[in-house]
Amino acid sequence: MQPYEHGKLEGYSLVELLIIVILVMRSGAYVDLNGNGSFDSDEPMIQFGGNANQVAAPGGATGAPTNLDAAGGPLGWTATSGNISYNARGLPCNSAATPCGSNVNFIFYFKDSRAFGANGWAAVSITAAGRAKVWWWNGSQWTN
Repeated sequence: MQPYEHGKLEGYSLVELLIIVILVMRSGAYVDLNGNGSFDSDEPMIQFGGNANQVAAPGGATGAPTNLDAAGGPLGWTATSGNISYNARGLPCNSAATPCGSNVNFIFYFKDSRAFGANGWAAVSITAAGRAKVWWWNGSQWTN
């Protein structure tokens, strides 16, 4: 690949152009089809992996999803707060109760920061029967 001179892209292959953009962006890359120097929604983009952090239930605040166990949500139960533990039968239980309280459900929420300031949301729900399900927020609803 020839050395990159800022602002001069003639003579580069598409792969070389992508490498240049990736090196410049680090957290994500796009192909600047119209040459305006910024990402536009009709331009192809890839996003690099990032860090996801466990967070409190989002509660539907501005820019955040609703809780999975909210009224009208996809779950028909309410989650217990706190850390999950398991009883002798291998079922989830509330470690704050003595003995470990059974017949409880849990939801753990995760958020990551993405390129261009967007957030990605995911969650893991665990039923009282021990069934786990992974959920993703698509911008308007939870899907799995």
